[in-house]
Amino acid sequence: MFRNIIAISIAFVIFSASGNKAHADDPSIHWKKLTTKNFTITFPSEYRNTAQRVASMAEEAHRLLVPLMGHKTASPTHIVISSYTDQANGSATVYFRKTIRLFLTFPSDISELSDFDDWLWILIVHEYTHILHMDTMGQLPRLINKIFGQLWVPNSLLPTWVVESMAVYSETKFSSVGRNRSSIYSMYLRASVLDNQLLSLAQITSAPIPYPHGTIPYLYGSRFLWYLARKYSDSTLKHFSASYGSTLIPFGVNKSARKAFGRTFVELYKEFSAFLHKQVATFVAPVRDRGIRRGQAITRGGEFKFYPVFHPTDPTTLVYIGHDGHSPNALHLVKITGAGQVIHHERLHGRMIGPGRPSWGNNSLWFHNLEMHKATYSFNDVYQLRLGTKSFRRVTRGGRISSPDFSFRKKVLVAVKSSATSSDLVQLNTRGKVDKVILRGAQYEQFYTPSLSPGGDEVVFSRYKSGKRDICLYNLKTNTLTSITNDRAMDTGPVFSPDGAYILFSSDRTEIFNIYAYHLKTGALFQVTNVLNGAFAPSLSADGRLLAYAGYTSKGYEIFILPFSPRAFLNPLEPLPVREAAHFMPRGPTYKISDYSPLPYLSPVAWFADWGYTVSNAASLTMMGFDPLNHHSWYMTANYSPQEELGELYLSYGNNQTPIPVEVSLTTGQYNKNNMNVNEAWHQYPWNYFKGEVAATFPFVSQMRQTLAGYLYGSAYRGIPREERPVPRPDSPLPVWPEGSWRASVKAG
Repeated sequence: MFRNIIAISIAFVIFSASGNKAHADDPSIHWKKLTTKNFTITFPSEYRNTAQRVASMAEEAHRLLVPLMGHKTASPTHIVISSYTDQANGSATVYFRKTIRLFLTFPSDISELSDFDDWLWILIVHEYTHILHMDTMGQLPRLINKIFGQLWVPNSLLPTWVVESMAVYSETKFSSVGRNRSSIYSMYLRASVLDNQLLSLAQITSAPIPYPHGTIPYLYGSRFLWYLARKYSDSTLKHFSASYGSTLIPFGVNKSARKAFGRTFVELYKEFSAFLHKQVATFVAPVRDRGIRRGQAITRGGEFKFYPVFHPTDPTTLVYIGHDGHSPNALHLVKITGAGQVIHHERLHGRMIGPGRPSWGNNSLWFHNLEMHKATYSFNDVYQLRLGTKSFRRVTRGGRISSPDFSFRKKVLVAVKSSATSSDLVQLNTRGKVDKVILRGAQYEQFYTPSLSPGGDEVVFSRYKSGKRDICLYNLKTNTLTSITNDRAMDTGPVFSPDGAYILFSSDRTEIFNIYAYHLKTGALFQVTNVLNGAFAPSLSADGRLLAYAGYTSKGYEIFILPFSPRAFLNPLEPLPVREAAHFMPRGPTYKISDYSPLPYLSPVAWFADWGYTVSNAASLTMMGFDPLNHHSWYMTANYSPQEELGELYLSYGNNQTPIPVEVSLTTGQYNKNNMNVNEAWHQYPWNYFKGEVAATFPFVSQMRQTLAGYLYGSAYRGIPREERPVPRPDSPLPVWPEGSWRASVKAG
């Protein structure tokens, strides 16, 4: 009755800022913590070594970033380490409590995140830049936040492209890679420039619609800020951050830009656009001079189409994974002529999350998909789609297994089995059981897209190790490992040619991803495509005549078909020295580890007091709190009105520590009613009430997570006791006495 919009809004902000509001946790996890000078790190007990490494990295990031950002936090930053998912990510917030959340999972095979020298280092630098940037503010916001809790964060109101560009700038400056050196980022912008589709400043500031959608603020913002920092020096970044962080009225972005750079972003972006056009023209000129060698697109509409795979015996059939922007990712089957013309297209299976390269089986397809596990985790699992019936089955459960490749001769699969910090190359049977570990990865070593030879005795794969991404060949008979490439390029998606003579793969050795062919007998390397944008994920038809690959356009990825002829191969250019030396990471001290307890963190993180805003004609006090893991959260509102003789207390407690999140809320109060007619006169009386509610969320495990929320609601009202009732006159109508009552209800939905 009295919980109005302000209370609801505040509750929404706090639980959004605190991270995973309704994220069910695994009660078997034993949480630990360690404390450094500037950080408190919370982590599952099995990640002790990783936590020590994160601690050293965080302190090193603090040392480097404080001078760059021109700001030092007054209190420690909390870092929460977890491995809930097989998707790489992180987050940072300064609302209420400075908190960074790190998913230990490494990036997938191909994305703008996939090129890294040390993933943990890049992730920490990126997220801690957000903390320092958001925590930079003027004296008035800082005073308000000191009194009421961290609620006023001016720099959080900047356009997304500004916020993210700061963090991408740091990750690039303090590593040998970073997205400002990413060949995929360069490809995105280059394609837009070549097709005159470069977005305006207004477009990147608003909700991004064109492909690559949510990447646009990162992409354009990071390259724009990289350009400005190189032109004006990166000291301008902290001046801009301090200027906007001190503004009391938001949205004066260009005013702060003028103070820092001497010109508005509108003026500077025009200059940046002209620079990009000139840069791209210079870059593609030698590519055109060599002669463009690209295929014909057999798909349309852009967006995402990737991982084409020809049938092992039918040269006219292939599958790929993708979507057109109007429907979810799906497996698509395509029939083509010998000349590469499409004669049939069929969507086989949809709702694929985090897809990788599929593999043909006996009248079936093998692939992996991101799937919920134990209502808490989202892990990659292996699936089989039977082509005859279009039915599919989940082969593994919580296996963290990806990129299965089937051997027709051996009737087994090879795949990648991941953990939080490394991965193994494994052999599976068709029931999903791991028969053996083919190659065990060292800590932080990652394997990608294994592909078996036609005879099934060798497997080729892409491997990340010691800051490099190379192609490796493993002989299953002799148990020997051979490095096919050993350079600073990002080498991905290797496959054998049907005759076993070549290994084809994609590489950005010239800052453009192209398809290359490695001749196994001679060790010679050849360039197969010569495109302006990018070519990925090669696959050869069974007769060896056609090459399918995923090619990038200004509208997204399409599937291309190119005649495969060794006589048309190009000699590869020498790899360009596109990277600087990796940042040296000093070995830090070993920090003391202790058990995590939520109790020290459950004091109020924010409070509010007002008159007449939360409740009309009443004084209100609101408080709230939560721990860094968001296992426990609470919310309280007290209202009092002398005029209406109203008093009310609302309490809410949420527990997300188990697979079934539970929230309990209680409301009790009293106010005067004036609807009792006795002796032909209206009488005022106190109305006391109590309400209670228990809400539990029961998750259903499915590809797209669905939940069932159950509510148990109860209320009780105190009537007027007989001894407090006025005595009615005999000549008056019989009054209707307010009686005490209670009710309960159960709801599911």
